[in-house]
Amino acid sequence: MVLNQTDNAIDLEFIEQMNAVLDKIESSKGAACLVTIARGNKKFSVGYDQAYWNKDKMNVIVSLVEIQLVFARIMTLPMATLCCISGHAYSSGLNLAMVHDYRFMRHDFGRLSLAELSNINYTFPSSYQVLLQETMTT
Repeated sequence: MVLNQTDNAIDLEFIEQMNAVLDKIESSKGAACLVTIARGNKKFSVGYDQAYWNKDKMNVIVSLVEIQLVFARIMTLPMATLCCISGHAYSSGLNLAMVHDYRFMRHDFGRLSLAELSNINYTFPSSYQVLLQETMTT
């Protein structure tokens, strides 16, 4: 799965595109694995699209629900999943990486951050807390 937008900011269109790719993967036959990469070498994903969220409060709710369903689909795929973090991964971009079975990141560049959450009045979903506790090491 190739994330090919400039910032790979997560909005409903981004989520729908991911679901379409996952539909194809789930309907495939034979041995397979999922490798998620981002085009470009500076940003894996900047997380939620703040401009999209600011347009309508419902965009926030829909985004939170729908991306969690995408995360669940990736986590329950009947194949190995690998995420290549090629640059910065913020907020749900970080969570997207973490739902894969395996992940690796450039050693010379990139940040993992949840800083976007401090910019808005946002309660971190408990599912995100559990995900990060189970997949990140200190």
